[in-house]
Amino acid sequence: MTRAHPAVHELDGYSVAALDPDAAARVGAHVGSCSPCKSYIHRLEAERATLMTRMPAAAFAAKVADKAATASWWRAAVASLRRPLALGAVALLATAVAVVLVVLPARDHDRVRSMGSLSARLYLRHGEVTREIGDGAAVTPGDALRVVVIAPSAGYLAAFFMDDVGGLTWLAPPEPGGEALPIGAGEVLLPGSAVFDGSPRPERLFLVERIERFRPADVATQIVARWRASGLPLAAHAFVPAEVYSVLFTKEMP
Repeated sequence: MTRAHPAVHELDGYSVAALDPDAAARVGAHVGSCSPCKSYIHRLEAERATLMTRMPAAAFAAKVADKAATASWWRAAVASLRRPLALGAVALLATAVAVVLVVLPARDHDRVRSMGSLSARLYLRHGEVTREIGDGAAVTPGDALRVVVIAPSAGYLAAFFMDDVGGLTWLAPPEPGGEALPIGAGEVLLPGSAVFDGSPRPERLFLVERIERFRPADVATQIVARWRASGLPLAAHAFVPAEVYSVLFTKEMP
């Protein structure tokens, strides 16, 4: 009989203590007796440790502390810089989304884009070069995107892409119908990377955070309906709810 393993996103959550008690107990019992899953957890811990050595935490913390004087919620972000980041491999669906490890470059400036209460840093890997990008960035097939969410408070997050015909691709949760991702306040590196496919269609990324649990599929359906009803092109931002973080990616075909 084939042995059932926990889903990848459950192993990712277990590695950073992000699961609820029942799920943590179930996954922990499996990991304790499963060598492949135990090895996977160890790889996550090693990758996370490596990533933390590459991120200039002290310099960034100083910048965040400066912001705290005018924005009280940044105090939570300062404390969160000491927490480990979640880093893992997630199998994503649709539009040729794949899992890739992208090492984040050192940051010498503050390029956080904020929409509503949620902010994010976006890192694009093109070949061997990784750079930080913003709204309207041009991408090419094979480019890999990693997302660092900066949340003002702990809650639950959904992240998904929509193209200009309303097609959806899920980042968190990694599949349609999945649960919203529990996150803490401050910086959270979303597990996995999204790799842009060969379609010439532009895509818009949506990040939605709420304090209470919610159904990501329902929120995505509402946003798609809102966009269709507006009659606006995908490039327009007017249809995006104020509390939702969203950026557009255009495609440059080779």
